[in-house]
Amino acid sequence: MISQFDNIMVLDRGRCMYCGPKNEILNTYEYAGFTCPRFYNIAEFVLEVITEQRGGDLESLYKICRSEYEKPKSRHKHPKNEMDSETTCSKQKIERDDVYTFENNTKQKLSTWQQQKILLLRALICIKRDSTMTILRFSAHVIVALLLGAVFYNFGNDAQKVNSNIACLFFLLLFLFFANSMPAVQMCK
Repeated sequence: MISQFDNIMVLDRGRCMYCGPKNEILNTYEYAGFTCPRFYNIAEFVLEVITEQRGGDLESLYKICRSEYEKPKSRHKHPKNEMDSETTCSKQKIERDDVYTFENNTKQKLSTWQQQKILLLRALICIKRDSTMTILRFSAHVIVALLLGAVFYNFGNDAQKVNSNIACLFFLLLFLFFANSMPAVQMCK
């Protein structure tokens, strides 16, 4: 997949950890102290480094990438004169104003209904994308429903079987809890 891109940008907590051509990413990471094993997926290696699964100093990687980013800017600097100093002062003022505007810019909080709508649409997109897991989940729900229905059949109207009704509710809730936690378990692997 990574071979389809010309340039790659890797971000970590809002900081650029790499920005450049794909064929230079391993050299940059190796220079920072992160060596990619042979025959290893580059995308997985980069993700492991960024998520700190591979030890090492991410700060050095950030400094290297920042210096690489600023190199082209330093090549185009003109000699200092009065106009440059005026431009520099106005640039610094603009940068301070941008920082001030950015810090004072607050996002509007979405209402609970809008958040629920977004989550529902996101879940529908995930269901559409992963049809195999959707079919497996649906069939698991049907099988468990049939099993619990067969085990607890005709227990509802008899007062002597209150414990069985509670057990049925317990197993239903337990199944729903574990069935809903399954995507989170799959993401951790």
